[in-house]
Amino acid sequence: MKIIQNDSGERLYETPYGVFPSVTTILKATMPEEQKNKLFDWRKRQGKKADVIREEATQRGVAIHELIE
Repeated sequence: MKIIQNDSGERLYETPYGVFPSVTTILKATMPEEQKNKLFDWRKRQGKKADVIREEATQRGVAIHELIE
């Protein structure tokens, strides 16, 4: 499986069955506007700490995906 990242930062997976967006890409595209606003407000309240929290969550997600694969 090949991972592709397009110009807008969306991650796609190239499989023998076609090219598919990542779960994160789908969730971002379908997230209600109210939820996007809440997330934006949370990031604003957290300041630079939000980036640390997001990076830690990303690392956990990558580790879980690797274990599953």
